[in-house]
Amino acid sequence: MTFDAQAEHFLAAHCLLDNGMTDEARQKFVDKHNEYRSLIAKGQAKDPIGGFAPKAARMMKVIYDCDVEQTMMDWAKTCQTWQAPYSARKGYGQNRFSIKPVEPNKTIVAEKAVDNWFSQLAQKGVPQENKLDLQVFYRGVWYYTQVT
Repeated sequence: MTFDAQAEHFLAAHCLLDNGMTDEARQKFVDKHNEYRSLIAKGQAKDPIGGFAPKAARMMKVIYDCDVEQTMMDWAKTCQTWQAPYSARKGYGQNRFSIKPVEPNKTIVAEKAVDNWFSQLAQKGVPQENKLDLQVFYRGVWYYTQVT
């Protein structure tokens, strides 16, 4: 994803990809990421360690990237349950999410996925110095760090 700090509401890209993703789901991914990033930026994201996650001085909003979608969909089609190798991700980070029973509405899944990733903050917390080292990583906030 790429960023732009100017707009309040970003329209997700209309990707000309035939992979089952919908524009509505793309928009939900963008909106939920930006909703949570806004909470973090304002110092309003609850954290069990310090009360709230550290504020962000220059938190930018995300916009949708169709190339990232295509790369991740290519990996998803392999039906592997582990993290894609760095080379297969073209350097992108990767968050995974599955839901049972299967939910056919991709917009609902998008919302639940981002909610789930962000929930790691409330469950595990991050230190006030906001420094991601192996100790913090192994605490179990890796998906949260991808949202931020």
